Amino acid sequence: MTAGLTVSRIKVLQAGGLPMRGYIVTHRRSGDPVSPFALEEVGDLQTALARAANLLSLGHIGVAIQDSEGKEIFGYDLAACCRGEKRLTPDLRAV
Repeated sequence: MTAGLTVSRIKVLQAGGLPMRGYIVTHRRSGDPVSPFALEEVGDLQTALARAANLLSLGHIGVAIQDSEGKEIFGYDLAACCRGEKRLTPDLRAV
């Protein structure tokens, strides 16, 4: 199960006349597992990773980073990248 957007949702965002550039960071409010996902478009991977780290530190749930091709990172791998235990590649793999 993915934490963020689906490829079809990204295509809807792109169809709205504003092509997605960079990455989207998604999250839900802390303590509210049924709240709608919040979306933030950011221009580069380092900004996305910093935003995800901040959201995780604030206790938000469902934090994920997704690119325009539908690739996504979330959960343990994203948290490990935010802590510096793993490195995040531009195609959203934790290595």
